[in-house]
Amino acid sequence: MKTDTEITRLRQARDETQRALSEARRNLSDAQAAYAKARKAERAALTAYVEAMEENQLTKGTRP
Repeated sequence: MKTDTEITRLRQARDETQRALSEARRNLSDAQAAYAKARKAERAALTAYVEAMEENQLTKGTRP
């Protein structure tokens, strides 16, 4: 049988673990949002680059 002190210690450990898990979920959500934003920016930059290259080739009279 567990003593009151042991039960209290186990409850505190459980609470700390739940807080850490909750914080990790928030951090994961933030990281996923930042990753999605970076991917969107990457796609926009790549599209702008490709369009510029195509325009440059068209003005030089060559095919892309």
